[in-house]
Amino acid sequence: MTLLPFVRADRPAARNRKSGTELPSIAAMTCVVFVVCAALTVTSPAQTFTLLDTFAGANGALPFYQSLTPGPDGNFYGTTARGGTDNDGTIFQVTPKGALTNLYSFCPGSNCSTGAVPYGGLVLGSNGKFYGTTYENGANGGGTVFEFTLPNTLTTIYNFCSESDCVDGGSPESTLVQGKDGDFYGTTVYGGKEDAGTVFKITPSGSLTTLYSFCSKTNCTDGDFPGGGLVQASNGDFYGVTGEGGTGNYGTAYEISSAGAFKTVHSFKYTDGLYPEGGLVQASDGNLYGVAYGGGKTDNGTVFKMTEAGVLTVIYNFCSKTYCTDGNYPAATLIQGKNGDLYGTTNIGGADHVGTVFSLTTTGTLTTLHSFKGTDGQYPYSSLVQASNGTLYGLASYGGAKDDGIIFSLTLPAKSASAGTE
Repeated sequence: MTLLPFVRADRPAARNRKSGTELPSIAAMTCVVFVVCAALTVTSPAQTFTLLDTFAGANGALPFYQSLTPGPDGNFYGTTARGGTDNDGTIFQVTPKGALTNLYSFCPGSNCSTGAVPYGGLVLGSNGKFYGTTYENGANGGGTVFEFTLPNTLTTIYNFCSESDCVDGGSPESTLVQGKDGDFYGTTVYGGKEDAGTVFKITPSGSLTTLYSFCSKTNCTDGDFPGGGLVQASNGDFYGVTGEGGTGNYGTAYEISSAGAFKTVHSFKYTDGLYPEGGLVQASDGNLYGVAYGGGKTDNGTVFKMTEAGVLTVIYNFCSKTYCTDGNYPAATLIQGKNGDLYGTTNIGGADHVGTVFSLTTTGTLTTLHSFKGTDGQYPYSSLVQASNGTLYGLASYGGAKDDGIIFSLTLPAKSASAGTE
């Protein structure tokens, strides 16, 4: 099957700007792909999975591209896209043992001036404060950039669409990254000169510079819909991916300097994987690693490595095992663990077809660490984080008692967790 870009199930179906066709929800794709294999089970691996807590509306709901962020106090912090007092998202704290506290509910009051629906997670700035974005609302309706000071003080430092026709960008959905210069860098999926998204930088005090507007080249060969975040590579430039655009309209990988010098370094094709999601991570070998949501040998997504110059190699094709027990449709940014392996999640697949956690060597050997069951979470769109003791922590966007998502930990075997260096 030909896979269209992923659309979150809690928001109305988007429209592909190139074809005009509606994009399917994740639930619809799940029913189509996996109806024939509902009875399959596999043996659990030798990892210890713990459901730490369950979101249930008031304390948050539906964590999507957000990942947990270690705080200065040893706890983890994050956001949910829904839930809270007005069902417009939350900022929460969770202890390593799973005590969950809602610290802030978005959209207080009738006008949502502080923004709503934070699809991206938090980044801890060098000043000890957290920074993040909201996808909607704010003063101009295009989302915001905010600063959050513990325990519960939120300050909006920028409102998108402050410029005519939103040429400064609109609707950010990825997590910010702090550059070596102290400024924060991110992307918006809409706005810009062609309403195809932007790359921006913003100072901690809120001075924003639009570095690049996508679709600036004919037929959007430079990329379109940059949903993923950025990573600053060893050469000082930032790298990211777009979910659409490029020579085949299957997405791109790009490089951009802190001054805005932009270069498309790769256009995706079927064999590479279609519609790259999330962001990239630069591993200790110097290569950039990422995931594509579809395409590859089975049309179920890939993991790829790429040099800074854009030379791309697929190292794993999902759904390589019968009934996709190895997972399929990955969307979350990978992390590199302390042992040098990569860790990530898939939206679907696994023993019960609602997602997996996996490890992958940089040479392409994949191990499924956990298959979600629904009651312990399902559809994990967000990235993992590894604590200093080697334990992995993460979020699943749905599942749990209220189907509002869960927080989990995964303790690895001692050798796997501690091998290598941080």
